Amino acid sequence: MFAQALDTCIGILRFRKGPEDMPASRGLLLAAIIGGVLLRLSMLLVPAPDATGNPLVLIALDLGISLTCVMLALRSAGHPERFTQTVTSLLGCQLVMAPAVIAARWFLISSLEQPGIGALAQLVYLVIATWLLAVSVRIFRSATGWPLVTCVMLALGIEVLTLLVALMLFAPPANAAAAA
Repeated sequence: MFAQALDTCIGILRFRKGPEDMPASRGLLLAAIIGGVLLRLSMLLVPAPDATGNPLVLIALDLGISLTCVMLALRSAGHPERFTQTVTSLLGCQLVMAPAVIAARWFLISSLEQPGIGALAQLVYLVIATWLLAVSVRIFRSATGWPLVTCVMLALGIEVLTLLVALMLFAPPANAAAAA
């Protein structure tokens, strides 16, 4: 079943399959959620400069908001039964792309002080982030049946909501805000 899920994730990342091709398995969903937590924990190995907040709370917040928004979107679209496949697809694709994301993040953070390399690192990270955004939009569109623009707004809205809640809980120190 894991081999089929991996094949499906690769197909989704190549825009040749959709979440409807993912096996609808609660065990696979649980494995994807655990993998999502481990992925986010591994991102802590490459600490971001000026990172604030409790990392475990931020991970719970990120996954909690994402899962809740997906559940609400699917209910709103009249397809709550697609939750397992949709979330497994989203998290599975993130896990398949994890090596590239972690490498790009490390490259970005380690090269911010170098003018030419820093710009290249930002470009690499932007390309990977845009690809993952496009994949998420494709998954949402297939799962909900909503128009493309609505799915783009959903994907971006989940990210913005997560960021806003994190900032409300863990506001940057006053001296950091004044320096910016």
